[in-house]
Amino acid sequence: DPSILWNGTEGGLHGLRQLRRQREAGFNLCLSYVDTLGNTARTAALADMQMFIYATHVTSVSDGVEGKATNPGYMREWKEKVLAGTRHNALYTPYVYSLGDECHAGGAEQPFAPSDVAAFREFLKTRYRGLADLNEVWGTAYASFDEIEPVDWDTAEGAAIHPQKHERASFVEMLYARMMHEMDAALTEMDPTARVGAEGSRPGDLELTLEGLEVWGPYADRRFDVLLTSLAPRDLVQGMWWGGYHTGSLPRWKRINRFWTMILEGVCNTNYFFDGLTGHHEGNASPDMSWAGYFERNIPELRKIYEVPGPLLAAAGIYDSGVALLWSQASEHAGGFYDARWKWVPSGLVPFPPSPDEMKGMFAPLDASGVNYRFVTDRQVVRDGLNPGEVRLLLLPMTTAVSGALAAELKSYVEGGGVLLSVGSSGLMDEHCRILEQGRLDGLLGLRRTGPTEGAQLDMSGRFDLLGTRVEAEVPGMIADASLRPDGAAAVASAGEVPLLLVREAGKGAAVH
Repeated sequence: DPSILWNGTEGGLHGLRQLRRQREAGFNLCLSYVDTLGNTARTAALADMQMFIYATHVTSVSDGVEGKATNPGYMREWKEKVLAGTRHNALYTPYVYSLGDECHAGGAEQPFAPSDVAAFREFLKTRYRGLADLNEVWGTAYASFDEIEPVDWDTAEGAAIHPQKHERASFVEMLYARMMHEMDAALTEMDPTARVGAEGSRPGDLELTLEGLEVWGPYADRRFDVLLTSLAPRDLVQGMWWGGYHTGSLPRWKRINRFWTMILEGVCNTNYFFDGLTGHHEGNASPDMSWAGYFERNIPELRKIYEVPGPLLAAAGIYDSGVALLWSQASEHAGGFYDARWKWVPSGLVPFPPSPDEMKGMFAPLDASGVNYRFVTDRQVVRDGLNPGEVRLLLLPMTTAVSGALAAELKSYVEGGGVLLSVGSSGLMDEHCRILEQGRLDGLLGLRRTGPTEGAQLDMSGRFDLLGTRVEAEVPGMIADASLRPDGAAAVASAGEVPLLLVREAGKGAAVH
């Protein structure tokens, strides 16, 4: 059972003594930076500990000049350098080769090198049926893919530019995943037993990035934690990254408050206790090892957990309540277009800007009801469909961007007996983040639009019959779309002509908006 100590190796006999003391305190893995001569791994082995080593660090997909992910020369030299640094460590069978903590793709706004632009044009050919399709979506008149230049992220504004920004962000995420996968292949070729991944790193497109990796440790972000649990194979090494730093300056009450907040939110911050570097500002260690007794007192209890309930829980997995939420990477991008952190914020257009808070808002009542849930991605639904016998309730938080293929699968899901719950701006964009006059899910939801979307602040109050269940709701100041009207759905709750809660039964199932 892995018990990881961060930054616990120091040179010389004192370092070896310290590491052995930490091993006696219950730690068996040491997370540290790579030592090209293998001395750190050798010291850890003398203390009967395996290494969890930082093999490299991915911080961007391009330098904007020569290129990185799209430059074969750079990729070759990068892999050769990493392998030269880890080869001696491989003799001691590291537990994990980490591609770095705090890795990130570099942001969709990073400058592109000429090799990136050429690769971007090839990427676009895989995203559209042809040049005419791209021109229609983008509102452009390119005569060739070779004419296309990536949109300037910082200066381009307006809803018409959404598809180009979406494609640029998707391209950067693809290159980030490619860099991870190529380094995984190189390290595995050197050491067939290698586990490769990253921790504390921005996921980019997690579904794409995770393919083939053996390790991923997320930040303390509830949405991505649930997504990782939903996507990860059973043998993936998972573990919450530190989650935050207390540094050495916070007063005791703040440290305790932050620690318990993370526990109550379902994430953890191991760095509060597990930094082994003596005298380090992020650790609670002391040069005389007086802290070791704290851990030693826990060892008997930990052994009880490891011997019986731990393996049983690990083998049992999570109970499936038949509830899922839909994850759409395109909708993630769409949410960014309405977020000030993405440089510009257009007004109007969508009355309910897609927001990660929609997901958290759905988590809360599910958690309070003791319901387990997971994500299914739009890619999974289009590829495999959705079985109403397995997913009885599908929630659509932050699902603004919907493809025609996804809409068709959701229709089949509802007609086959599933219940779909849609909120806000579901389906108002296509898969390229182009705003539509009629939403992709309007027919399924049983509604029509009298004109452009129009946000209105209205009150919902009363008792309603919702699929045979009496529901009481008091929602003052609810933001609703005043352009909506029922068209095949029953308006369960309304404010004047504006429906606030729509229900449409179709086939064996129902859609609620």
